Amino acid sequence: GFTVTESSPGAGTLAFDSGRSAWVVTGPNDAAINDVLANLTLTSSICGAPTFTNAGLLRKTAGTGALTVASCIAMTNTGTVELQAGSLVVSPPATLSTSGLLTAATGTAVFLHAVTLEAGATFSGAGTLQMNGTTTVNGDLTVPLPTVLTNTVSGPGKLTLAAPMSWVSGSVALSGGLDVAVGQTLTITT
Repeated sequence: GFTVTESSPGAGTLAFDSGRSAWVVTGPNDAAINDVLANLTLTSSICGAPTFTNAGLLRKTAGTGALTVASCIAMTNTGTVELQAGSLVVSPPATLSTSGLLTAATGTAVFLHAVTLEAGATFSGAGTLQMNGTTTVNGDLTVPLPTVLTNTVSGPGKLTLAAPMSWVSGSVALSGGLDVAVGQTLTITT
């Protein structure tokens, strides 16, 4: 692994292309572009305060595996997370809180276990959202990506489906409700 450090915040490109893990010891990491050129795990050897803040563009462009947020990393996205290849996985006790844009290209997947979708979060692309663990919705959101629910989605927000959703297993406990937009389908097989 290697350690992510930043000497001039908000400038340039930070490219991850050598190795399989980055040890995050401090944040924020708000480089204009964080380019992941292979499968990568963001991790930490200490728990307590390791954070990774994306206020720019975090883009995964290669590798069929995952960009994984692991260990005790608390990742915050106020910018854009763009998957062009592979998947985004959060491995608890790590967390991801996003009020920014999550974009997933065809054939990619965003796994929403241990993810909090804040007010203002938006989605784009043709990839799939996988609600495979505890997904928290804190604001009223519209999801224009195909979604698969296999665990729990809950919170005070409202989720509007603007793409098909398959409810394979799990539960929905949204105070604002789950709304299926006109022309969309919710398939329940649980």
